[in-house]
Amino acid sequence: MAEQTVCPYCRMGFDEQGPAKIYCTACGMPHHEDCYQENGGCTVFGCPKAPADDPKVQVSYGDLSSPAAFTQTAAASAYAAQSQGMAPQMAYAPQPIMAYAVPPKSRTSFILLGVFLGAFGAHNFYAGYTGKAVGQLCLSILTIGYLAIASWIWAIIEICIIDRDSTGRQFI
Repeated sequence: MAEQTVCPYCRMGFDEQGPAKIYCTACGMPHHEDCYQENGGCTVFGCPKAPADDPKVQVSYGDLSSPAAFTQTAAASAYAAQSQGMAPQMAYAPQPIMAYAVPPKSRTSFILLGVFLGAFGAHNFYAGYTGKAVGQLCLSILTIGYLAIASWIWAIIEICIIDRDSTGRQFI
């Protein structure tokens, strides 16, 4: 086997001026002495002289689905407690609930729906005004079309004056 030319921990070459070179007693891999000590053993995966894995922090499904978020300081304290062999104390801090980024609705779509399907309230369904939309739909369907023209005029007036959806966001 060819001699290793770089330390597997720091990826620096071995030279005369650098740190002392030592070999792992289990696998024979060369390391810088300070790299071997800093890592706590060999850096080769599966080597018996490699340090033990860090203890894992377990989080239940209930912890993930709660509105409170697991904070960074709580993660650090839980890790410290587990590394000392103690049961971790989970600390939670309420976090602000983030709203989903929903793009604003199109004014052009609102107008086209109002002109062509306004008698059925399609433009109001699109904008989120469900109550008005159901009213227009009922007016058109229950009167068997006799008052559909009134519902359509209502829609034309709405597309001229409404510039925001039901959440208050302005149409683009």
